[in-house]
Amino acid sequence: MEEALVSLLLTDAPLTALVGDRINWNVFPQGIASPAIRLARIGGAVGLHMQGVDGLDGALVQIDVRARAPEGNDAAAMAPAMAAARAVTARLAGYRGIHAGIAFQGIFPTALRVSADKIESELFHLVSLDFDIWSRV
Repeated sequence: MEEALVSLLLTDAPLTALVGDRINWNVFPQGIASPAIRLARIGGAVGLHMQGVDGLDGALVQIDVRARAPEGNDAAAMAPAMAAARAVTARLAGYRGIHAGIAFQGIFPTALRVSADKIESELFHLVSLDFDIWSRV
């Protein structure tokens, strides 16, 4: 599911216009340009019904969009991170279909958080999105 999810995001022209191919699992690589996206599986379980396992994989995936803040820390400085987060949501929310060999049964947004981080002397805005993703190989 992990590779297929990245591929699904990379097929979205509005999103790649903002982040290029800067979509990685678990880390923001050192020195990566901004904005960038980090995905992390933060939970999940197999699908169940009354007869047992149903063959579905449930994953709770956190998608962080990080953008370097220009001088100042106002709403305008958050614009690049928010634009990329909106593009991620537009691509994934409600998606159902087969992509890269994975049958996505449904992708559902569950949470949004906005924060900022100071890394060394630079300020970064961070928009965190959580998605409940059900798939079948």
